[in-house]
Amino acid sequence: MSPNQISAEPLILAVAPNGARLQKAAHATVPIGAEELASEAKACAEVGATLFHLHVRGSDGTHSLDAGRYRDAIEAIESACLDLVIQVTTEAVGLYRPDQQINLIRDLKPKSFSIALRELIPDPSHQPAARSFLSWVRDEGIHAQHILYSVEDVARFQDLLHLGVICDHHLLPLLVCGRHVDQIDSIGAYEKFAAEAYEFRSMYCGFGPAENSVAERAIASGAHCRIGFENNLYNRDGSVAQTNAERIEEIAAFATAQGRPLATIDDTRRVLGLRD
Repeated sequence: MSPNQISAEPLILAVAPNGARLQKAAHATVPIGAEELASEAKACAEVGATLFHLHVRGSDGTHSLDAGRYRDAIEAIESACLDLVIQVTTEAVGLYRPDQQINLIRDLKPKSFSIALRELIPDPSHQPAARSFLSWVRDEGIHAQHILYSVEDVARFQDLLHLGVICDHHLLPLLVCGRHVDQIDSIGAYEKFAAEAYEFRSMYCGFGPAENSVAERAIASGAHCRIGFENNLYNRDGSVAQTNAERIEEIAAFATAQGRPLATIDDTRRVLGLRD
């Protein structure tokens, strides 16, 4: 795909509403339970989001990869809103092994999921299991979004593509700019990613107030972006957003003002290669 084709592509806005750690003590409206997630999903879809990055929590509010809790949340969201692709996270948070992450997806069979390359394949010994899993994912028509944290991750991702370990034809890796602990580095991380010539579509996310600058740069470059309380609570003017939908609405308005159309749910399904 040429740069001109990419820049003309409608913008996919993904929302990451809660993450693995954020609690209501940090923000009263962060959605935790299934019904709260469903309400937030509907509100975000109404203002431009077409991809919903889903984390579920245990009864004590901690991160969980429990398939039953995922099913409950997915059912609630789908009952409230059909205009979103629900993306299940497999984030390890230091609690889950690669085989547990894989088993979640094999059990749940979601339409879409995200997985960090460095968690799925922490060393070469995990490549055979990853190859088998990702081949199954492709054959099932499930979209895998690979999460990449550095240009070194990107280089490894490209190597694994050439080796056939990663075999999806509908790539949309998430390039993570910075970290929670050094949010100011998000822009520097973006510039490092952007300096490389990649052979695939990409999506970006940043941290803290810098999330806004990362999104603006991604929109201008023809890439896609992920927004939400998982990484950032702040609007472009520095005020604290009341909801995730407020964050999506602001970035959607910015994109529209810059002449970048928003992706519809059908656009998003097409990019992700999802079957009807």
